[in-house]
Amino acid sequence: MLSPELQRVVDDILLRANRDNDYVIDSTDILRIGSLFGSLNDIQQQLSRQHQRRLLLQLLTLRHLLPIWHQHLPGDTSLNDYLGTMLSLVMKRLSPNRAKDALDYLWEHIDAYPREPPAIDQISVSLYTTLKVLDMIENPTSAFNDYAPDTHAGVALMYAAQAYVAHYTANKHEQQQYYRQYWRYWLTEILPRAWFTLPGDTS
Repeated sequence: MLSPELQRVVDDILLRANRDNDYVIDSTDILRIGSLFGSLNDIQQQLSRQHQRRLLLQLLTLRHLLPIWHQHLPGDTSLNDYLGTMLSLVMKRLSPNRAKDALDYLWEHIDAYPREPPAIDQISVSLYTTLKVLDMIENPTSAFNDYAPDTHAGVALMYAAQAYVAHYTANKHEQQQYYRQYWRYWLTEILPRAWFTLPGDTS
């Protein structure tokens, strides 16, 4: 069950979407939801349960796109592998040295993502941008300080939506319905999955 405040935000977005056929969730909505999970700004290595949930939201969003990845790249398990490594970082399952090795591994491989088709390109950009967030948390000297982690996280989520839509249509007149379909699922299915009790929670 979502927190009352987060549930109100979700209900408000869905209400606006039902009233206006042209309404699509935007970056302001994404940042608002992210802030209720817990801001990732100014965090270095010490993640609260809230912050872990916020990062899990990023990973669950990308995991939802695995069928699209596999359809375009049959037999390629790299996205699933990358998400598993990222999950280990988020849940703090690695020693500091292994965490550094994991980040190095991810940067070495993710930076070589394919550019075509558009859906794969956008999944890869979302993955790359999510990795920026993890790097900024794990690495005090991260080079990715052009934008705050919350902004990078929001951009990654928007690219994930674009990937979903690009997979189904390139027709601009049809894109709106697929965005609405994607965000409705994200709000009602993916977001609640990230909001659950983690090991070590006291309430």
